[in-house]
Amino acid sequence: MLEQKNIRIALELDIKKESNLREEQTRAAKQDREITLLNKEKILEEIRAPEAAANALNRIAFGAVHSDLCVLSLRMNIQKTRANTEISKQNKEIIRQQQEIEQQNKQLEQANRFKSQFLSNMSHEIRTPLNTIIGTTQLLGDTPLEPKQKEYTDMLRYASENLSAIINDILDFSKIEAGRLELVKRPFNIRQLLQQQIGLFKINAIQKNIQLELNFSDDMPEWIVSDPNRLNQILLNLLGNALKFTEKGFVQVLAQINQVNGQDALQIEVKDTGIGIADERLPYIFEAFTQAGENTHLNYGGTGLGLAITKQLIELNGGQIQVESTLDKGSVFSFFIPVARVQDADIPKTVRETQPGRLESLDILLVEDNKFNQLMTKDLLEKIIHKPQVTIADNGQSALEQASQRTFDLILMDLKMPVLDGFSATQKLRASGYSHPIIALTANATSEEMEKCLAHGMDDYLSKPIDLALLREKIAASTNKNG
Repeated sequence: MLEQKNIRIALELDIKKESNLREEQTRAAKQDREITLLNKEKILEEIRAPEAAANALNRIAFGAVHSDLCVLSLRMNIQKTRANTEISKQNKEIIRQQQEIEQQNKQLEQANRFKSQFLSNMSHEIRTPLNTIIGTTQLLGDTPLEPKQKEYTDMLRYASENLSAIINDILDFSKIEAGRLELVKRPFNIRQLLQQQIGLFKINAIQKNIQLELNFSDDMPEWIVSDPNRLNQILLNLLGNALKFTEKGFVQVLAQINQVNGQDALQIEVKDTGIGIADERLPYIFEAFTQAGENTHLNYGGTGLGLAITKQLIELNGGQIQVESTLDKGSVFSFFIPVARVQDADIPKTVRETQPGRLESLDILLVEDNKFNQLMTKDLLEKIIHKPQVTIADNGQSALEQASQRTFDLILMDLKMPVLDGFSATQKLRASGYSHPIIALTANATSEEMEKCLAHGMDDYLSKPIDLALLREKIAASTNKNG
């Protein structure tokens, strides 16, 4: 019994021991699993730690970049707003300046119109009596006179021509300044023009005992195309100055055609043995109101505009002028202007003449309201036309009535007249079918006036004071068209 009990106790102990062992093994296995899991977690944490750090850094960096971008964007928006505000402000200022410029241009245009109208009125008021003085002096000089009377007449003619030249200088300078001087190019005989210029100064040269010479190059053509009136003005200024400032010796003119920049150009040199120009004055000699010396005006007169106008006329023609001078020894003024040679077919017809220097008899209607100009112009016509028949009308309305009764060979039409002006009268005549030539006679010597005359149906234009040779030339040209 006891033995069985001991055996049972032993078995129970073994069972309990085995149970304890299994429990211990279970706990150990569990601990191993827990350790393994912990190790795995640790390993995973060790693996994840850099990624987490990187991610954290990335998040921080992204946040910083995003913040910087936001700040930059904000700054850019502020700058953009400021720039737009400044641009808007500048645009408003530009618009304001443009409006000011437009207003100034309008005022300038209005001032130019007023200036042109003033010049037109002044030209008319000054030239009208001057026309009578010069014309009457020409006519008086051709009558039988005693030597003393002839001397007085020559003095009167010289003084009136000088006055006319001064008026022309002032008016032309004003027109050039206003940009209203234009060229009228046509074929003309250059040799004849130069010879006529020399002829104008012959008496003056003889009186001063100065040798006056004109030389052409061998290949100098007779006919060229340019503006003869402006060339005349250039030569008058240069020749007039050369003779004015030369007390002894000579004045020489050399003319030739040369190639300048691949184009035919008229080259003219005016050389004198006069007072010369000081070196310090040379750079300013072509400026307005400038003369060769401080006492030049007192000793020789003049406005100081001649050379300024000459230079601008030459440049208007596309040319250039230069001067070489030595004080007390003389000066050489040389210039060139582009020209074109004339073909035979372009040379104007020969002037109709019945005797040298006079045109054949013509039936002329003179429309002029000034009594002195009526008398003077009628007498001038009798000098250049053989037995002219001259009918006088005091205004445009009277001219319409006269022209409705018969057709005249030529109408000389003044522009500013009472009752009906010359422009309106010419328009009415052309509208009625009157086709014979009409030449304007006006004291307003501007290119705009000439264009206006042509636009109203006139054939040509002659400014006062009337130049006898030019009057003859224009009458011949106009009547030849209808001859």
